[in-house]
Amino acid sequence: MSEFARRSARVIVLDAADRLLLIRSAAEPDHAAGGYAWFTPGGGVEAGEELAAAAARELLEETGLRADPADLRPVAFTAGLVTLIAGRLPATPVSLPWPH
Repeated sequence: MSEFARRSARVIVLDAADRLLLIRSAAEPDHAAGGYAWFTPGGGVEAGEELAAAAARELLEETGLRADPADLRPVAFTAGLVTLIAGRLPATPVSLPWPH
């Protein structure tokens, strides 16, 4: 298994009208004038936690929405350094096979 600086799990949530749920956050938390960034719900995976369980937990923590981890399925798995700079993503993630 690969080493991770910080493993994370995110959820793509669509409603019946195919609207995407995004969370707005300060792009630079310490600098309110730095603008905002948009993210899908999700966050860090705790030691020993399965990715789907982490995604469901983060969804509940951030939105109050409940999802059964068994109902979640992989859509994408990437690794790489991504830094937000003025709304641009300068690093391209590398696709890896989904872990079982």
